[in-house]
This record gives sequence, C-alpha cells and structure tokens, in this order.
Amino acid sequence: KLSGKKIRLRSAENVIKELEFLKKKYGIKAYHFEDDNSFFYKSRTKELLQMMIDHKLNLRWKATGVFLPTLDEEIIKLMVESGCEMLNIAVESGTEKILKEVIRKPIDLNVVPEKIALIKKYGIFVTANFVIGFPNETWNEIMQTIRYADTCGADYVKFFLAIPLPGTRMYDMAKKAGCIVGDE
Repeated sequence: KLSGKKIRLRSAENVIKELEFLKKKYGIKAYHFEDDNSFFYKSRTKELLQMMIDHKLNLRWKATGVFLPTLDEEIIKLMVESGCEMLNIAVESGTEKILKEVIRKPIDLNVVPEKIALIKKYGIFVTANFVIGFPNETWNEIMQTIRYADTCGADYVKFFLAIPLPGTRMYDMAKKAGCIVGDE
C-alpha cells in the first residue's frame, strides 16, 4: 500500500552511464547499491553485472537488502568480478511461520546458510538483516530468530524492530491484535 506492487528499475545502461559519469567527474572508487530491488530479477542482475565488467569500471561496491533467492554461483562470480565486497541480505526472520504468514517472503531457512557459505567462499562479506516484534510474534519466536541469526553463518547481523505503518497489512494485524490503540 505504501509503494505499490510494481517494481520500477532503471535500465542497466542507465546505471552504467551514471557510474561512468561519477567516476570521471568525481573520481569515485567505490559505491553502494542502496535499493532493495537492485538484484531482484536474475536476468537484469546478470546484464548489469556483465556490463560493469565489460565497461571496465574497476569500482568496489556493496549492496543492501539483496534478495537471496536470486543469488546463485554464476551471479556471485559476476558480482566478485565486477567489484563486489559486501552483500547485505534480508532474511527478516528465523521462523517459517513469520516468514510465511506475516512477511510473506519466499525464503527457505534451510537454504540460507548454504547461500551465505557460497557467498563467503568467494570472499564477499555477508551481513544479514532480521526483524523482530511482529504482531502476534511470541517471545519464543523472537528467540528462535535470534538463535537462527547466530548460526546462519553471516559475518555480521542486524536486528530491526517491526514498525506497523498505517495503511499496511501489518498495521491492520497489529490493530486487530490490540497492539495499537486509538486513532492513526
């Protein structure tokens, strides 16, 4: 409800042109993809990474909120070759119930440690994001997420508090559960 359901991405060519401009005009040596959808589509990801290599940008880079199901060994190799040093993956929860019923995120918790190990095998630093405090989340589920974060293999983990913003499904869930009282 906040951002809509359509992902709008800039073309790979447009991103490359901007990076070339920034390198030429300002002499940048590194950059950070601060976009949850930068690597959402596998074909676009491959195109963008290959263009970064072909254009010989020779820039170091990091990315935030990377969608783990898109990553495979081919993509990870292209990431390394194009200058990737760190990936921040959005796991969100260590419980299947929260992932499926609350967040509705297609992440298989059994696969996450394998993917993290694969990323680290190529020398990329891995940060993982987790969120706690969802409506109807129990203390045991929060602890399960903390334990999962501790054992998933990431180099660094970050925890965030769930924030049910007005107009979202999570807000409606929190309101129904009695976690929010009064008007918006």
